[in-house]
Amino acid sequence: MEELINKVLQETVENNFSKIDCKTTFEYLKANKIKLYKYCSIDDNTINNIKNSVFYLSDFSEFNDPFDSNIGVSVDQVYKCLLPYVNLNFDEKNKTVSSDEIEFTFSECSQENEDKILEVLKGDTAFQEFINSTNTDEINDEKLLRFFLSNKELLRETIYAGLPANLESPKDSLISMAIKETIDGLENTSDIEKAFSIIDEPNMDFLWKSSELANLFGKEISEDDINNVYNQIDEMIKGLYMRLSKAIGVSCFSTTSDNILMWSHYADKHGGICIEYDFSLLEKLENINAFLLPVIYSNDRPLLTVDKFDLENGQATQESVMRIMPDLIRAILTKSEFWKYEDEWRFIALAEPKQPVKLPIISKIFIGANITNDDYNKVVSAIGDRHIPITKYSLKRDKYELY
Repeated sequence: MEELINKVLQETVENNFSKIDCKTTFEYLKANKIKLYKYCSIDDNTINNIKNSVFYLSDFSEFNDPFDSNIGVSVDQVYKCLLPYVNLNFDEKNKTVSSDEIEFTFSECSQENEDKILEVLKGDTAFQEFINSTNTDEINDEKLLRFFLSNKELLRETIYAGLPANLESPKDSLISMAIKETIDGLENTSDIEKAFSIIDEPNMDFLWKSSELANLFGKEISEDDINNVYNQIDEMIKGLYMRLSKAIGVSCFSTTSDNILMWSHYADKHGGICIEYDFSLLEKLENINAFLLPVIYSNDRPLLTVDKFDLENGQATQESVMRIMPDLIRAILTKSEFWKYEDEWRFIALAEPKQPVKLPIISKIFIGANITNDDYNKVVSAIGDRHIPITKYSLKRDKYELY
C-alpha cells in the first residue's frame, strides 16, 4: 500500500500537481482484482447517486472523528516557525538578539581572533586534560558544550578573547552585551546541570524547555506567555485546516461489503445498502483532478514539516500550501489504528466539497438485512433498466457473519 501511495504522489510531484489522475491506481485495482464499496443509508442523496451513477465529495471537517484529516504538527517546529510573529512579553526584551545574529557575529569575531582563543585554551590545564582523556572520535558539540559550561571561567575567557577589542556599532555592542549577560547568568555548576536536565527531558516540548531555561537564567516567561504562543499555533493550524476543507473533497470506500460494523455505523443499522464500484473498469478520470488511494492505519500521527511554510501575518501562503500538498494528502490518508476495521480507500479530489463525481461504474448493490420493502423498491426503481445485480444479505443463525 505504501508503495502505491509513494508512486502516485511521486508522479504528481513530477507534474507539479498540474495533472493528477488515477491511472496508476486503476491498474493496481485491476491487477489485484479489488473492488471498492460504499455503505449508505437510504435517503434522497443515495437514490440520486444510484440513478445518476454519481457519488458526492464530503467536507472532511464534518467527519465523525475529529482527528480525521486534521493536520498534525510538531509544536516545536511550529513554535520556531511562528517565532517572528509571536509577541512575548519577556523581561528586558529590548535587549533581545536573535541566535542567528549572535552566531554569525561571534563566528566572524572568532575568526579574527583565533590566535587569542587558542592561547587561552592551550594555557588551561582542565581543557588539556579533557582533550587528552577523550578519544578524538568521541568529541562532539554536546561534550564540548558540557565541558565549557562546567568550566565557566574558561568559557568567559574564551568568549571575551573572541570578541573584537573595539565595538563601535550599536548592533555589535548589543551582541557583546547579550553574550556577556548569558555567561554571567551561569552562576554555578548546579545551574548548568539543571539546564541540561531540562534540555534532555523527553516529555517537555521546545516551548516549555525554552521557558524553563529562560526562567533558570533570570528571564521571566509566564504561563500566559506560553499559552499565547499555543493559541497562535492553534489559530494557524485551524485556519489552514478550514482552508483545505473547502478546497479538497473526499469520498470514502471500503474493500469489503460484509463488514458488520460498517453496516451498523454507515448503513442505518443494516437497513441501508452497500454499493460496489469497479474502478478497474476505468482508464482515466474526466474533468477532475483526484487521487484514489488506500488509507494507512498507524499509531503515529503524521506531522507536517512546517519549515516548508512561508508565512504572511502568521498564516501559510498559497504557494507554501501547494509545496506541502504531498504531506497534506498523506495526512488525509492516515488514520488511527482504531479505525483499521474499515479497510478504507479514499477518493481525494482537488475540488470543492458537496460536488457530484460522475463515474458510471456501479457493478453491484448489496441490500441490508433490515431493509424495509419500501426502501428496497426505491433502490430497484433507481437502477431502472440497467443490469446491476442485487444481493440481499441475511444474518447467519450460528455465527456473527452475513451471508
